[in-house]
Amino acid sequence: MRRCVNSVLAQDFRDYELILVDDGSTDGSAEACDGYAAGDSRVIVLRKENGGLSSARNDGLDAASGRYILFIDGDDFIEAGSLARIANALLADNFPDVMFLSAVMYYNDGRTEPYGHSFSREDFYGKPGAGAALYLSSTAQFHVSACVKAVRRDFLEAHKIRFTEGIVGEDVDYSINVYLNAGAYSALDSPYYCYRQNREGSIMSPEFADKRRADLIQIVEVWKSRAKYDIKNRKLILRFLYHQYYILADKPKAAVMRIVRRMFGIGIASKLINL
Repeated sequence: MRRCVNSVLAQDFRDYELILVDDGSTDGSAEACDGYAAGDSRVIVLRKENGGLSSARNDGLDAASGRYILFIDGDDFIEAGSLARIANALLADNFPDVMFLSAVMYYNDGRTEPYGHSFSREDFYGKPGAGAALYLSSTAQFHVSACVKAVRRDFLEAHKIRFTEGIVGEDVDYSINVYLNAGAYSALDSPYYCYRQNREGSIMSPEFADKRRADLIQIVEVWKSRAKYDIKNRKLILRFLYHQYYILADKPKAAVMRIVRRMFGIGIASKLINL
């Protein structure tokens, strides 16, 4: 937790608020948060009963007053100078609704590996929102994580976008909502986020696999129902859902196609991959 907070407070860009949500911690994090708040007026501490990641993020969103929202999980950290680079890019790109950021997987021995698909500014900047979303849904990596995008706070407020509480994989639901509503995108291919790997108790660890899969099916079912009535966005919704099920179900393509046929019907399923 301290490496996370210190990586933010050490940034040369200073115009931000750092909201620390103490979600019922029992490991001394509460006292550490209070110490940071006492030493820096930009630090805001929210204390609540444990309600899970979605609940903590929603409370942070409700308390935020800045122009853009960035999420950082307590076990991760950000690169030196990255906030200044992001702020400059947002200004240069006329403050888009969404800016994609880059990340690496960070191991305890200091090794790093690229995380996901790296977008460039040219992939999105200046494209209409629908065109950018269509491109996004067709890429090899659909950016799910809330931690690798900067999102305008007033955009989230206008569309009442929040995280669904009580599920694992809340970033999938959140990201689809963001992508269907965003009018302007951009991307910054510059060192930013470091995902610490092999963390004990991480929701991405094997013991949470069954919960992740069950919740993903729940998310797919909800969006499947929405797609029936949202004619304008139906194609995008189905593309996003197919891609997520294919990636997270960890099954061969043929097996996933059988599942998707059961969920969406043979006619739709046979076209999804080429939409």
